[in-house]
Amino acid sequence: MGADPPAVLSLAADEVHVWRIPLDVEAQGDELDAHERERAAKFRFERDRRTYIAAHAAMRRILGWYLGCPGAGLVLARSTRGKPFLETEAAPALRFNLSHSGRLALLAVSHIEVGADVELIRENADAAGLAKRFFPAPEYMALLEAEPGEQQRVFFRLWTRREAFLKARGTGLERVSDEIPAHWHVVDLDPDPGYAGAVAWEGPGARVVQFRYSIRTS
Repeated sequence: MGADPPAVLSLAADEVHVWRIPLDVEAQGDELDAHERERAAKFRFERDRRTYIAAHAAMRRILGWYLGCPGAGLVLARSTRGKPFLETEAAPALRFNLSHSGRLALLAVSHIEVGADVELIRENADAAGLAKRFFPAPEYMALLEAEPGEQQRVFFRLWTRREAFLKARGTGLERVSDEIPAHWHVVDLDPDPGYAGAVAWEGPGARVVQFRYSIRTS
């Protein structure tokens, strides 16, 4: 998924940039702020701690590329629901959202409020049970009508759409069964084999531009 980014990044008002971030790279916790380091320290398993650090370090670097400054120096605040946002005065209109699962992360960046979700497709997930509990009736029926070998893929496709929508709104999973309003845009993504992804925003249509992340020195 995605192309290599240009040396100088520009973000138009009608664009949503989505970054595919592999999490098999080494990252240092000193790039994170105190809140992120505290979160990282609470993970029970070392692999989860490393994944979290790699995803958040990459997020900071990418945001720094847009702003022309070191990502480690960015000041992040968090909403009452825990969604981070930039306090940097130079970028009051830059919005972003990070999601990670397995060994992959997605970062959405835009000038409009945006949400992203990525999920590793797990064959042992209770797709029918979760869909019956959380999905509106038409989506639940769409899952039941899918071929048995396709049900897990369909479930995670629907789940990432809903998660991206909720993350853009900044609400929790207690609203997961809400219908997605017609004036919202949700775009399916195929970030990697075995993964499902989606990005969502409210309002007019926007052009989704996909990039591959790799560490660079400038």
